Amino acid sequence: MPVPTTLDAKLIVRAWAPTPIREAGPARAWLVLADEGDTRAAHLRSLLTATGSEPGVLVLPSRQLDPDGVQRVMLQTAAQARRGVPIVIATERAQAVLEGEAPDPGPAALRGLVRVLALEHPETRATLVDFDDLSDLVTELACDPACDPAGDAAGDEVAWRGGVRYTARLRRATLPPLPRPARPVTGPGAYVITGGSGRLGRIAARWLAARGATRIILNGRTSAPVDGPTRMITGDLAAPGTAERLVAAATAGGVRLRGVIHAAGILDDRLIADLDPGSLERVWAAKVTGGLRLHEATKGLDLDWWVAYSSAAGLLGSPGQTAYAAANAWLDALCERRRAEGLPAISIGWGTWAGATTALPFVEPLAPEEGLEALEALIQRDLPAGVIKLDTAQAVTLFPAIARMPYFSDFVDTPVTPPVRDLAALPPGEALAAVTGQLKERVAAVLGVEAGWLDESSVLTDLGLDSLAATRLRGVIDYDFGLTIPTAPLLQGGTLGALARTITENLPPQPATAQPATAQPATAQPAT
Repeated sequence: MPVPTTLDAKLIVRAWAPTPIREAGPARAWLVLADEGDTRAAHLRSLLTATGSEPGVLVLPSRQLDPDGVQRVMLQTAAQARRGVPIVIATERAQAVLEGEAPDPGPAALRGLVRVLALEHPETRATLVDFDDLSDLVTELACDPACDPAGDAAGDEVAWRGGVRYTARLRRATLPPLPRPARPVTGPGAYVITGGSGRLGRIAARWLAARGATRIILNGRTSAPVDGPTRMITGDLAAPGTAERLVAAATAGGVRLRGVIHAAGILDDRLIADLDPGSLERVWAAKVTGGLRLHEATKGLDLDWWVAYSSAAGLLGSPGQTAYAAANAWLDALCERRRAEGLPAISIGWGTWAGATTALPFVEPLAPEEGLEALEALIQRDLPAGVIKLDTAQAVTLFPAIARMPYFSDFVDTPVTPPVRDLAALPPGEALAAVTGQLKERVAAVLGVEAGWLDESSVLTDLGLDSLAATRLRGVIDYDFGLTIPTAPLLQGGTLGALARTITENLPPQPATAQPATAQPATAQPAT
């Protein structure tokens, strides 16, 4: 059963703060990926200094990308991530950095991709840079993406405004006092809930009915039993006309539509390496396309509130959920844009609710009463926030690279230096023993088994290793040993001992704080 905690202990926001401009590092060549005819790309190439090193990848998305365009950029970036080279995604005025700025939801959604890359492919040192002047982007690129990874100036979500550099950080939020007069939450009138055949939609409908709503319109792709003031209208929210039908049903007979909850969404979990157009479209249809149609259908109405059910995946990153994380980042930006245009909107980045499966093992479930308490409090205060029971100790255990990401610095006080000393200087036998001991602890944590059960002959797939767990293990090895390993041998009968030998034979001369070395997997043979 979920253990209730105070609401303040669960509230998380993403905030921008000025940070120092970093000193220039070694010059790097950049492969600039942009749409044909983008004059910014041509200008940028003339400003960048190329060197003989393997180039990093600079993705320069067009402005005002529609959902199809964002998905195309995501697939393009995913293909580059497989190469393991540094990746920078450079967007122009897409993020709401300063008070009152209206974001550009399409390019802004790519921050969700960066959050997942940080966990699935830490070797890319993926960074989002949102600029308002190309010269500032060049200044940012002049520092190697990996330089000063633990310093105050570092960050993987960076913005420039008027020559000032900002970085994004997660912060704890505190509920402000209730405004006077208090914002109405529920009462006589109509309410629309998308995702109404799902569990969270039904919980919200019961809550509204108990608070005096006279009409509740639920929408889902499939029907569900309803009673009292609730009516179900089936239909694909992403299809033209569905959102308008919901509004018409809500306002029939002159009833005022007072509130909207956009809770529609589906999952199609897969690693970045396995993304394809179909999986992206499935996830984005209800969350993004449906959200946009709902926004258009309601933006001319006098609403009390408009709530988007976003996700912790967009705030924290969630391995295996790139499409979902980016879709929720898009929804967050849509809400910020509505607010900048004077329309009501808050996005709530929900952690896992009790009874649902989760791809985030370091997020504890919310009891329904906790979720409803947060929903009411955030609507009353017009406060967008994440509502997440974050277990930081478990997060660092499973993804130790979090400890050196300034984005999480307010939540993690773990030392940021890798726990393993310089092993390459040790005699081979001692180095192998040290690597094997550390690896046992890491494998046990990732797979949820006792370290004492493991030995060099343990076949990792027999212990439950799948592609997602292999990605987690790959991340901790990168953190501990400064080494990037291929996951294929791990999933083809590789043993713990073979993995330890591969690491030992490829150890860099010191723990890497810049680009990790790449292991040659020849010694990682399957068990026989």
